[in-house]
Amino acid sequence: MIIDNKDNEISSLKSKIEDLKDTLDYWKNKFQRVVKFIHDKIYGIFCDKDDKYKEMANNLFINGIMNEKKYTSVINKKNK
Repeated sequence: MIIDNKDNEISSLKSKIEDLKDTLDYWKNKFQRVVKFIHDKIYGIFCDKDDKYKEMANNLFINGIMNEKKYTSVINKKNK
């Protein structure tokens, strides 16, 4: 009888811990999204537009979407 009560209590506490973890993950995700949004807005205000083009070209090249010849052409145009 006592062991059953303890097992039920342990199960209940484990369930509460899982609920707390889920809630914490939810708010952590929200916070990270807000920080990213603010960062992107600040970066957009104070960043030179040419830097954005260069960053985009870098991402395209790194991910294999743009070949090296095209990448070099884009970077050289932006440097002029």
